Amino acid sequence: MADNSIEKNEVEAQITALITGGEVDDAARLAEKEGLLDKAIVLYEKCSDFRSLGRVYEKLNLLKKAMLAYERGKIYQEAARVAQQLGEIRKAERFYNLYQKQEFTPYGH
Repeated sequence: MADNSIEKNEVEAQITALITGGEVDDAARLAEKEGLLDKAIVLYEKCSDFRSLGRVYEKLNLLKKAMLAYERGKIYQEAARVAQQLGEIRKAERFYNLYQKQEFTPYGH
């Protein structure tokens, strides 16, 4: 048990160091990788990484929150997929329509 808490303290120290260094996104990814999902949620929110935020909410089976995260990030295809899982067909259709209206500029332009 002691080894586990030492390991956890080391991970927490690494996360804190990354945040202090301005690498909130890296800190969020490390927290997620280490299973510290509540911390990952806070950090992904802080750096506005809505795709990752939605993914973590999905891991926790918090589908409504996942859908809202994808919507906030204008990741409408994912929002529609989750809305369908929730049985919210009208929302799913609206998200698919928003997704189809989005314009994507090609790389290099």
